[in-house]
Amino acid sequence: MLNNIPLPNRKYIQACQNAFASSELSPQIECLIVHGSSIYKPFNHQFADIDFELILNYQKPRDYEIINSIIRLSSITIECQVRYLREICNSKGLILQSKYKIFMYYAYSNGITLIGKNIYKDLIKKLKNQSVEKSLLTSIQIYYKDIRKTYLANSHPYIVNKNIIRTLFDVCLYLKLIDYRELGTKKVFEQETNACVELIIDHFARVLNPPDVKLLRLFQNNYLQRKSSTFVFPVIDKIISNIPL
Repeated sequence: MLNNIPLPNRKYIQACQNAFASSELSPQIECLIVHGSSIYKPFNHQFADIDFELILNYQKPRDYEIINSIIRLSSITIECQVRYLREICNSKGLILQSKYKIFMYYAYSNGITLIGKNIYKDLIKKLKNQSVEKSLLTSIQIYYKDIRKTYLANSHPYIVNKNIIRTLFDVCLYLKLIDYRELGTKKVFEQETNACVELIIDHFARVLNPPDVKLLRLFQNNYLQRKSSTFVFPVIDKIISNIPL
């Protein structure tokens, strides 16, 4: 499956795969998964990164130090989420009790497994629709908050726009306009890349007026060009306040 990854990206991903496999961490690795845009979209701008999900089956004192030394070898930004097996398999643990981002289990299950066996393929079979929906609502609230937070922190427009995109995308997942079971696939990645604007416009046609629709489409263009889009903030507020709960 690595052959399906764009060639410019593949060498960075394989270098990390080899570094993890040959490190002293190797016996602890339950699975290493690559997911996200790097699987489908060639690196071509300053915000390029690679997303890894790393599951370790037991803990040792130097784990974080070793992981940090591996990801710092890459000239491309690496986002490596590390968890221990006990964290995601314990039904009374913090992750499953809080339901925090458990919908992302589907994205990990649809990722490319670099080392070990993808345990998320079994874990998603145990998730209940109600739990996933609660998880999505929490995520919507966090990204919605982060739109303001990043803007007021004078973050780059790309970062602010990304939080808008994530808010709209999670709204689409929650409303089942996008099937969360297909998270991590090329089809869903392309929908997110296009900002989900048409899906939002169609679903909220009752509450969005023509100027709102025009601003959403302008935002879509600005997002692709990484331009500031503060004009769309009131429209996002209107969408959030009209989510059926």
